[in-house]
Amino acid sequence: MNDDILDDIHDLGETNLELPPEVIRKVNFLKIEANDRLKRLKQGRIILWVASAIMVVSAIVSLNMRDEVPVSVWEVAIDLAVSLGVFIGCIYWSFKKPAWAFSVALGYFLLVMAISAMVDVSSLYTGIAFKLVFIIILVRSIMAARDVNRYANMLQKLGAPMAEVDMLRDYLPVDLTPHGKEV
Repeated sequence: MNDDILDDIHDLGETNLELPPEVIRKVNFLKIEANDRLKRLKQGRIILWVASAIMVVSAIVSLNMRDEVPVSVWEVAIDLAVSLGVFIGCIYWSFKKPAWAFSVALGYFLLVMAISAMVDVSSLYTGIAFKLVFIIILVRSIMAARDVNRYANMLQKLGAPMAEVDMLRDYLPVDLTPHGKEV
């Protein structure tokens, strides 16, 4: 549990004697769930770094196989630049708007897979394990981003220390309307 963001109330030395034991149990359960969701967001960022690294390796392999498959350096460079731009951009965007960032990354990945399948259907089956893991982790990250703010609201209603509720909200800021008001 060294990786957890939120600790038990009693670990912080903020014992709330006015909170009944069942409320403390609910608060601690919500903190455990919130920590799990934050770890899923971290997994989503990691899988995007892995996908970026795989894109670089596949570009190097494509350039080395130019004798067997006719491919221009510009095609590979443009493909690599766009893919790296999308994935690395989504990594940094995920610190501000994780649900949107992971949704864009997933949409781009599915679009690339669909276009690749139109060119060569067998490309759907190559690397199927990684593709499934990638999709599953991104979907879980999207769902986790949605849950974190809900858990922060529930913790606040139950009377959890505001320092922890604010800490959780710092990891996932509240969306603002175009007029700058909180949603």
